[in-house]
Amino acid sequence: MTTTGRILPGKREFEFATAAVRTTGYLPFLKYGICALCLSMAALGLIVQFHPMGPHGLTARVIHGAVLSTAVVVGVWWLVRPWPRYRGAIAFVVWADVCIIVCAALTSTPQARLCATIHLGLIGVFAAFLLGWRILGMHCVLASSAIVGFTAWAVVSGQASLFDLFIYIAPAVSSVVVLPVVMQAVIEAGRHSIGRVTVQATRDPLTGLLNRRGMDAAVRAAASTASGDEVVVAAVAVIDVDRFKSLNDEHGHDVGDAALQDIARRLVAMIRPVDIAARIGGDEFLVIAYFEHRSGVDSFVDRCTANLLHRKGNENVSTSVGIACQPTVDGHVDVDELVRRADSAMYRAKRRGGNAVVVSAPD
Repeated sequence: MTTTGRILPGKREFEFATAAVRTTGYLPFLKYGICALCLSMAALGLIVQFHPMGPHGLTARVIHGAVLSTAVVVGVWWLVRPWPRYRGAIAFVVWADVCIIVCAALTSTPQARLCATIHLGLIGVFAAFLLGWRILGMHCVLASSAIVGFTAWAVVSGQASLFDLFIYIAPAVSSVVVLPVVMQAVIEAGRHSIGRVTVQATRDPLTGLLNRRGMDAAVRAAASTASGDEVVVAAVAVIDVDRFKSLNDEHGHDVGDAALQDIARRLVAMIRPVDIAARIGGDEFLVIAYFEHRSGVDSFVDRCTANLLHRKGNENVSTSVGIACQPTVDGHVDVDELVRRADSAMYRAKRRGGNAVVVSAPD
């Protein structure tokens, strides 16, 4: 499971939208709809081949026909393949934009070229819904450039005046740029609103870590993206504050809350971006990590020992840590079993007096 320090444009939006549609059960219908759209564009293009305003000359017809054949291939790809990942969605947008602009350029009149660009609006809707404003912005720049280029081509070559073409330019701009941008604004507002609600439902308000519901969702997401070729071992750490009830009784709940927040900060400092950290109980925390090599578990144990034990500046607080690891099968792991083993190891650490890390031996 690899990481990157920079989120690619549209990746977060794509994952958010994909998860939302998958939850409703409509993801297959969306996939089939895009397939039907690709095949219908190929059928419409075939009719254009025989239209007076369509491509003229053998070369133009051959190129136009070759582009149409790719629409059939991509449509079948949408039909038979699973829902694409982020890079597949980006590739689809690039392919669709290029194909539509090429087919438009091969028609024989400026009016036909401008009318053909209206189909770019469909790709704008796809980008707005699934890929966010940055990808939509790049699409709109390309689409606007095509409209301006076709208009300039007609005016400079004397095929038509700007006034003659206005009746075609206006709907093209409205469909290709204005409509997707308006949709993006509405979708972005909804995405932010849902995101806030989701954070409230999946995050612990005191520490900012995931709560149990958020942890379960993160585990499911990690399992759906894990690859058996990349992830070979998983590790779980269960962390419990020693004598937490006494801390609250003797020093007050404010001190107890501060201790929990301090542990959360230490967890965030020691984990990687792809690791899962959660507060699953009053004074109990959990970390789930996946590694490409078994040596990663040793490093994980060292980081737990260095960050969670011998807490300088607050001798009243210590933690007991239990760790369990397990090889994965095709990138998947029995998380419940790992948590059970790590929890048992944590209690062994408590019986030793706390402030200890115990690693569970493999079953």
